[in-house]
Parts: sequence; C-alpha cells; structure tokens
Amino acid sequence: MQRTDGSTPKRVAVIGAGVAGLCTLRHFSGDPNYRVTAFEQQDRIGGIWNYPEGCEEQPEAPDSSPLYCRVYRDLRINSPRVLTHLRDLPLPAGSDTYVHRTVVRNYLTHYTSHFKLLPYIKFRHRVISVTPVNINTDIKWRLLVQDTANQTFADTLFDVLFICNGHFNKPYLPDVPEIKVYQGPVIHSSAYRTPEPYRNKVVLMVGAGSSGNDIACELMHVAKTVIIKQKVAARKFPDRFVNVQEVSHLKSTEEGVVFPNGTKTKIDAVILCTGYQFDFPFLTPDCGLEISRGRVAPLYRHMISCVYPTMMFIGLLSHTPFFGAGTEDQVLFCKAYIDGKVKLPSREDMIADCDRDYRERLAEGILPHKAHMMRKKLWPYCRQLAEEAGFQPHDPVMEKINAASNQNIVWTPYDFRNYKIEKVDADTFVCEHL
Repeated sequence: MQRTDGSTPKRVAVIGAGVAGLCTLRHFSGDPNYRVTAFEQQDRIGGIWNYPEGCEEQPEAPDSSPLYCRVYRDLRINSPRVLTHLRDLPLPAGSDTYVHRTVVRNYLTHYTSHFKLLPYIKFRHRVISVTPVNINTDIKWRLLVQDTANQTFADTLFDVLFICNGHFNKPYLPDVPEIKVYQGPVIHSSAYRTPEPYRNKVVLMVGAGSSGNDIACELMHVAKTVIIKQKVAARKFPDRFVNVQEVSHLKSTEEGVVFPNGTKTKIDAVILCTGYQFDFPFLTPDCGLEISRGRVAPLYRHMISCVYPTMMFIGLLSHTPFFGAGTEDQVLFCKAYIDGKVKLPSREDMIADCDRDYRERLAEGILPHKAHMMRKKLWPYCRQLAEEAGFQPHDPVMEKINAASNQNIVWTPYDFRNYKIEKVDADTFVCEHL
C-alpha cells in the first residue's frame, strides 16, 4: 500500500475499541495515507457499554475478564439523544430522549458495521507497554502487545499513537472518615448492577454526582431507606420521597451511622459513588507524562502530548455529553494535524498553554482532579478546534440543548428523563415535560 504521494503509509495504533477508538478508526481507516490498527483486550467493541451475561454474579471482575462491566442493568444515559451520536450517523429517530444503554450499544455495533471497522480491530489483544523510540531523529512508538487468546507477544513500531482506553476503568477509593468504623459490606458504584439485592435495606450512598443520584433514584423504589452523603448540604429530592435522606455530615459505628442530632441508624450496605481515576498501566516513564487521579500532563488542548506530539489521548474530557461533542472534535483536530493541515506551537508554547489552562481552572475553584472537566467550557473548546482544523462546527442549538438538560439534571435528578428534548433547527429546540 502506498500513500497518495507515493510514500509508505503512516502506521497508526489505537488502544481501545470503545467510543473514542471506533471514532478514531472511522476517520483513519478510509484514508490511504494511513494504516491503522486498534488493539482491544476484550472480544467485542463498545468498551463500557457492554453488559455481559453473568456480570451480576461477578461484579468486580477485572478488565481482563469477559465478565468485566462498568454499567448497571437499567442504565439510561443522562445526555439527550440528539447530543449522543457521532457525525453522519445519528441515533434512531423516535427513540426516547434519554435512551437505555442497549440502544447505545446497538448504535456502536451499527456504527462499526456502517463504516466497516472490524477488519482494523485486533480483539483479545492487550497492550503491555508503550515506549517512545528515537529512530534517525524520528520518534516511533514501540508497542508490546499480548495476544491473550494464544498467549503470544508481538513488538511493533508505529508512527502515531492514539490512546482511547477511557476513564471509567479504575475506581477511585478514597479514605472516607464517615465510614471508617463501619464493618458492613461496602462496594464502589462500579460494582453496582441491579436494585433487587437492596430491597427493604438501609443503604448509605457516599457521593452525589451522576452515578450517586442515578443509583439513588433506582434504590428509592425498593430500599427501606436511602441515605445520600454529599459534600454540600442541599436538598435535591422533595419531601414526598420519604425514604430518601440527604446529609452533609455524619459519623459511623460498626453497624451504622450517627447523624448530627445524635440519632443512630443501622445500615445494611454502603455504595461509594466516588468516581474514577485515570489508569494507563501500559505507559512507561519514557513517555514523559505526569498522571494523577484526574490529570494527564502536559497535554496540549487536553489531548496531544507536548513532549511527543505523535501521542494523543482521545476522550479524557469529563462533564460532556457521552460522546459526539468533544470526542469527535478531538479526533478531527488530531487528524488535521497529522495530515499537515494544522501546525502546532513549539513544545515550550504548548507546555505554557497547558500550564495556563490548569492555573486558570484552579483560580476558578476547580479541583485539581477535574483538570479536564469541561461543562460550559466544552462548546468554546469545540468551536476553537473546528475553526483551527477547518471542520464543520456543531450547530448552536446543541449548546442550548446541553444547558437545558444539565439544568434539569441538577434540579430534578429524579425526573429529568421525563422531559422530551428535540432539535427543531440549527438554532432552536423544544423541551417539554411528558
């Protein structure tokens, strides 16, 4: 195979075949200037959107297991359908605004088939290590990959590396003083699958982010009591939810908790909804990156290594729609750069830009582990990438839909999925309660 200019195609490696990996494959697989290969340690595409049969019996199966899972049975997405798709292939018309996880999984299967991506994916291939190699002043990427089906290893060089293994893999398990004494069962939300085991139980939820609120909304229909421990005293659930208690302070006993007024309550289980931490066990120190709970640095525009700009991270952004906005914009920007259509600043200027962004976030009160959090920053970020790389930006209505949906989630976490949100045109949408 030769490139359009007669030279040898660049070899592109993609780690992971979830949303980010599939999107990257789509934009490189049809270009004769590249020879792309994705390595996926599971035997299926889809990443966290898989819910393998039997996962309920082994909720803490490692990522090397075919029972590995990071979602719960009845999960429905918390971003509107019109925001939750990749370019040129929307979710099926007529679907609910907030679709079930199976709709997303089926969409990814359809996406893979539609763009003919399967031939580019090596399943049951686990990346063991990634190392930069200097060959004639040109940086290549040496990947040591294990074929877990045959227990063989291969050492291969690539010109460009995309890291797309997601950030919902390794649970963040902090010390929680409120349950230090408690001796009962404790799990992380990553191991939660169904509400039935908690029927008529008293459950303490530690954390009130997306997963905490979502799981609480499931449990309140079956549990005797759901206690939500959150950082800030705020009432999200109205008084009519008589079995939901929201607290910002409590202490534990061996069997339960003590409220600030001295009331003691026996609890049956604790679910830690404390989020995840970045996990890239295959990156060697030579890659020149500092990786903490929620930050990879230095990365230009939250994706391109300032040290070795042929290494890219797709999908580190948090507090964005599940995919589409953000993820695909990053892929398109990176491809424009690799194609030679975008010129990056010098290493020093990229590092300075990365440091400036981080300092500004800290000054705004954003916590260090939320270094790649977007929220309202997402849409200006996407517009900047589109302008510099020359691809079509999102319609203005998408930002409006995202804002309306987020507001409903914050104020009515128990009811936001009962809203129908539809795009009318590039600037307007409708939002109505069902």
